[in-house]
Amino acid sequence: MYHSPSFGLVALLAYFAPTIIAFIRGHHSRLGILLLNLFLGWTVLFWFIALIWSLTPVRYYYWPAHWGRPPWYRP
Repeated sequence: MYHSPSFGLVALLAYFAPTIIAFIRGHHSRLGILLLNLFLGWTVLFWFIALIWSLTPVRYYYWPAHWGRPPWYRP
């Protein structure tokens, strides 16, 4: 049975949907979501955990202007 390459691309995008959502939203735990999705996402339970985690509120850090930006800040 033959599947087109687009089937594989759609499956890959669906598998990494929690990671994609986290990076688009600028989630503060996007690396943890990526690792959870990469290593344990094949189990449906952890895929849903990663999805729910990627949809949790994003934490923003506010710094006084005279301190400058934190070293990990990337706009």
